[in-house]
Amino acid sequence: EDATNPVWATADCDGDGTPNGVDPDSQDPCVDDGTVGDEDTSNAIYAAADCDGDGTPNGTDSDPNDPCVGGTVASVDLTNITSAWA
Repeated sequence: EDATNPVWATADCDGDGTPNGVDPDSQDPCVDDGTVGDEDTSNAIYAAADCDGDGTPNGTDSDPNDPCVGGTVASVDLTNITSAWA
């Protein structure tokens, strides 16, 4: 991570759709600039995360921004404080 490197600053390492240079947390795919729909669903880091906390990884969740869609109550991660549940 080198914020002074223009290549790193324009890349999106975590797949959340926000370039590293302006991403509040460039290593957390669930923390970005708030724009919905710009996520890189082919990014393995983003796909493995569960940003809405419904227990279903983003890569297989039919709506990874809505905790009421794509998961089951039994699989909800109540410790996920970065999700839409928080």
